[in-house]
Amino acid sequence: MSQQQKKPSQDSYYAHGDSMRSFLRSLWIANGRSTKGHVHIRDAIDVKRTMHIVGMCLFPAMLFGMYNLGLQAQLAIMAGAAQPEVWQLAIYNLLFGSR
Repeated sequence: MSQQQKKPSQDSYYAHGDSMRSFLRSLWIANGRSTKGHVHIRDAIDVKRTMHIVGMCLFPAMLFGMYNLGLQAQLAIMAGAAQPEVWQLAIYNLLFGSR
């Protein structure tokens, strides 16, 4: 094979998997790369702590969104909205089981 027809290495196929694995690992394992030198923003918080704060802030909003969606659905059904069709019920039963 010539240099131009050389097959790519197997590592290039897993580039996204490695980056996702590294990202998820960095959420739980501190990498010790907080700010130590002279930079514009002098803060000792690292990416792991920042993402934990973001997760804690998103959790109440997620809970309220789930509550509000269920409330709006119940209000629509009580107001006389059309019942779900058969295919919608089939998907619901697959996900959450039948009654």
